[in-house]
Parts: sequence; C-alpha cells; structure tokens
Amino acid sequence: MTEPIAPRTGPLDAHEREGTVAQLEQSLAMVREAVEGWNDAQWRWRPAPEAWSALEVVAHLALVETRLRTMLESLVPAPPPEPETYPGQRGAFIGRMLRSRERRVKAPDGLGLPDPLPAPADALAALAAARAWTVAFARESPLPLHDLGHAHFRLGFLTGHHWLLFLAAHAERHAAQVVEVRSAPGFPA
Repeated sequence: MTEPIAPRTGPLDAHEREGTVAQLEQSLAMVREAVEGWNDAQWRWRPAPEAWSALEVVAHLALVETRLRTMLESLVPAPPPEPETYPGQRGAFIGRMLRSRERRVKAPDGLGLPDPLPAPADALAALAAARAWTVAFARESPLPLHDLGHAHFRLGFLTGHHWLLFLAAHAERHAAQVVEVRSAPGFPA
C-alpha cells in the first residue's frame, strides 16, 4: 500500500505552471474550434427548450471566468490539507468530474447566463480576454497557490491551483456541450 504524502504547498513550480497554462490555452482553443464558422442562427439554436445554445454556453464561460478573477485576486488561507496517496489526486479528480457530461450541474445564482446575451463575437471576445488574464495569472503569480483558495459551492475548498484547473476543465466540459449542440438533430445549416 502506498503511504499518503503531504500535498504540495507554496507557489506553483515551473512544471505545474507550464501544465496549467497548457490546459487553460487548450481548453480555450477547444471552445473556439467548436464554434468556428458558425452563423448567427447556429449560435442561437437550442437543441431542446431546456438546453443552452452555443451562445449561452460561451457567454456563461465568459461570465464565470470574469467573476472568478475577483476570487483569484482575493484568495484566503487554505485549511490544513488532507494527505494524498498520489500527488495531484484532488486536482485530477476535479478535472475528471468537471469534464464529464454525464451529469448536469446548475450554475449558482449570478453565474448562469448574462442578461442580455451578447452578440456571438462579443461573447467569444469576452471569454478570450478573461482567459488571457487567467493565463497571465497562472504564469506569473508569485502567490502560494497551493496554500490559498476559496470554497466551491459543491466541491468544497479549492486551492488557487485547483481553481485554475477548474477553469480549464469547465471550458472543456462546455466545449463538449457545444459539440453536442452541433450534432443534435435539427441543427441549422
């Protein structure tokens, strides 16, 4: 049996920064690729009355990433961490859970959809601008991101590093949702 080890503490090391930035950049690319070349009708089309359109998905991503910037700028000390059997297991769990499309999760109040919805190009530009800030933060922050964080409404306390991984996985999850929209019966030409 593997003995538990103490979780990482302090700032991100070079390897963690590189991996986190790569995940953030890749997930934004996935969203952009999912909607590339779409017309306005395709952006706004819903496969079912309760389902989101691609425009709603991208607007939601931009809203969440913009609002979480404030949270990342005001991280609080983390509670004492639980020992992990494998380094990074909590971050990996968060990523797997968020990327899965098996369950729908209702966004907390204030993080659902902006009202009014922006134009498609504006939603994508807002997401890109918010993600540029997040990437710069991941790349340059001197903060001890393993020791600071905030609570998530369902996942409990997440460190600053976990929040960055959350944002990448959240975008991947919603990129997959947009691909589902495109492949749904009745998608406009």
